[in-house]
Amino acid sequence: MRCVRVVGVDPGLASMGLAVVELKAGGPELLSLQVVRTKPPAKKLRLRQADHDAERVRLLVAALAKQITPDTLAICYEAPAGGRSARGAKALALCVGALVALAELHKLPLLSVSPQELKEKLTGSRSASKATMIEAITLRWPDAAWPLPASTWEHAADAAAAIVACLDSPIMLAAQRGL
Repeated sequence: MRCVRVVGVDPGLASMGLAVVELKAGGPELLSLQVVRTKPPAKKLRLRQADHDAERVRLLVAALAKQITPDTLAICYEAPAGGRSARGAKALALCVGALVALAELHKLPLLSVSPQELKEKLTGSRSASKATMIEAITLRWPDAAWPLPASTWEHAADAAAAIVACLDSPIMLAAQRGL
């Protein structure tokens, strides 16, 4: 039986959610949930902020690259409209740029969904709370192994929800028909 994997990402410079789902004839199976965290710089910077940000992105890319295998079909990610500040928008842009580069390097399609689309596809409500999102993932995949600490679950849930939201994209539908 042929199986393909899909990687879901909730991009963020401080915390990046990752989920891996295997598409099978019996339906999608959650393989892993993970949150990768990076530390902000110390008060006295020995590096320029841009250099520190680049190092954080490198750590995130390394963790994401470990999830990509030859049977990976696509990368799905939550694409927020922007950060709450100029610094937040810059951090998000760095993360999305890294996703684009990694997808291109592996010749994978990169599928994005807005936070509202993600919530609606998973829960039926465009304004679902983080707790509702976590509950919906738990109902879909009751055996999910959530990363610790629990305060990071929202990132893992968003990464998994990105995959769920992309399941009806043409690329995913074609893959599922071929299983």
